[in-house]
Formats: sequence, structure tokens, C-alpha cells
Amino acid sequence: MISKDTLILSNDTYDVYVSKKVFIGYVLKKFMKGKVVDLIEKIDINKDLSKRELEMAARSLLEN
Repeated sequence: MISKDTLILSNDTYDVYVSKKVFIGYVLKKFMKGKVVDLIEKIDINKDLSKRELEMAARSLLEN
């Protein structure tokens, strides 16, 4: 179960973290690898997703 910021995907340059919203949905955050203060991109998802759908959303964020 995802509650606080959880590292979901990573590559050589970026880390993608996901956190569950209080009621419904998730927040995906893309950071420079090793620099949690350098937020590159943030996506709010306002519906519940399956684990597979969440990983697909994180992968598309990582590739951009």
C-alpha cells in the first residue's frame, strides 16, 4: 500500500515518486536523481488506479 512518498520508478537521470491522496487519487512527482529538492514535474491523478495503471503513468512521466 502506498501512503507517503514511495519511489516507484527510476532511471539514470530521474526518480519518480508516488503518494496517495487523502481521499481519491495519487500524486506523481519526477525529481532529478539524488536531489529531492529539484522537482521537475508533478501530475495529480484524481481517480484510483490499479497498480499496473499507476506504473504505466509513472513510466510515461519518466520517459518525458
